[in-house]
Amino acid sequence: MSDISVLKSLIDAGAIGRTLKLDSNSKAQIKVLQEVLHALGFGKALSWDRFGPDGSYGKSTVRAVAAFAKANGITSDGSSVNAKLGRLLVQRFEFLDEMHHMQDAINSSTILKDLRYKSSNQIAVTVLQDILHEHGLDAELNWEKFGADGEYGKSTRAAVKAFSEKHGIESDGNSVTLAMAKASLKDFVGFYGKDWYQESPKVLRESLQITSTSKHTTVSDGVSTKKFRRFRRGHYTMGNVKTADFINANRVMLKKEGMSDSALNVMLGVSENEGNIDAINTWDNAFMTFGLFQWTIGVGNAAGELPALFKKIKEAAPEAFKKFYGQYGLDVSSKTGEIRGNLTLYGQLMNTKAEKEQFRDPKWCFYFWKAGQDSAVQTVSVQHAFSRIGTFARSSSYQVNGHDVADIVTSEYGMALVLDNHVNRPAYIKGCLRDGMNAAGLGGSDPKSWGTEQERAVIKQYLRVRESYGKSPMTDAKKRAQVTKRYLTKGIISDARGSFKY
Repeated sequence: MSDISVLKSLIDAGAIGRTLKLDSNSKAQIKVLQEVLHALGFGKALSWDRFGPDGSYGKSTVRAVAAFAKANGITSDGSSVNAKLGRLLVQRFEFLDEMHHMQDAINSSTILKDLRYKSSNQIAVTVLQDILHEHGLDAELNWEKFGADGEYGKSTRAAVKAFSEKHGIESDGNSVTLAMAKASLKDFVGFYGKDWYQESPKVLRESLQITSTSKHTTVSDGVSTKKFRRFRRGHYTMGNVKTADFINANRVMLKKEGMSDSALNVMLGVSENEGNIDAINTWDNAFMTFGLFQWTIGVGNAAGELPALFKKIKEAAPEAFKKFYGQYGLDVSSKTGEIRGNLTLYGQLMNTKAEKEQFRDPKWCFYFWKAGQDSAVQTVSVQHAFSRIGTFARSSSYQVNGHDVADIVTSEYGMALVLDNHVNRPAYIKGCLRDGMNAAGLGGSDPKSWGTEQERAVIKQYLRVRESYGKSPMTDAKKRAQVTKRYLTKGIISDARGSFKY
């Protein structure tokens, strides 16, 4: 997609008016302007089919700039782009992702599925929040505190309700209807050209073939090709390698690698609630997220969990590590532990925002996605995901009334539920188990004296508690529990006390 930072730099330097004007020789900057105008839907005015982004500020570009200005209530003959017009171009361009995602949802009728209270679709909810923010509903969204956090909670519900009332649509705010979705875009469509929703192939670079459009980036190395969805500053793919499918197809091999039947059963019990093994996103504040438990390289300057996975891949499958990571200069720092650490790139430590920002490049999406197709990487990913249990099962930080989680929860079913809790809201495990034990009348007892019925009673109350526990309750807690329970109902996992074996 167009490098919008070029326009931002010209505005900041006070150089936009003398650079983007009729008959200017600044071809590279004019080409970016033309790509932006095309993405905004003014291709016809640009005579795009005839000239494309030719870097010449001639009659077609004058016509397109004037058309954009008119659509946005600014008087301009199109012969130049001043700072005011430039800032508006940037603003409209940066809002395109939200426009495209919402229009896609409208076209595919996924509104009720994805845009609802406690939805697990973080991207869809983030888009909704950004749009509501543009509608001026910051107070209802509690924008200063939460921003677009992807959580459809009480604030988003209040904003949806307020938006509906303003547009004469009856709603309690718990979900977004098709009519509401259409109304959310109606006020903005007029700022764009009629072709704003069209695809538009653009750029080819590096040894990889990377072709960007307004909605997607397709990357190919001549052997494999993958299309990633654009969003904000990065890209994402939900992936297609399902954890359950991999475990079921490779159970014998995974057991030879040291995973017990019980461990594999627990992984099956949580597998549908998180991502696929090859899932990736580079659009949020964690820069790069990969895998079934959505491991990241760390928010801001902080360490992340993804380097710990790479460390295990390097140790267990060195050839795979070299093939998918090492040959591109990627490695893990010497201080990376079993849980967190940092990456290095050609020997340089990647521990600042500026250094991590480069992982938003689609080439890294492609390299990581391709690694996710490899059986050795998939195997270590499953093993690493399971090892998360070790961070809380016998940890004093998670003890309830002096008892370890591993003594309170000893069934496959119970451990799968707590592991799922740890992935989504780790800080809530202790409180949820404590309140669950108290509600079951077992808060003062020794779990080592329990039988299956006592553990079942605690788990029942624990599941009830975690649906509303904390300021930001576990996302889709009830639905996630139902997914895990299906494996219990099918007899794949057991809720018998003592059934979980490492």
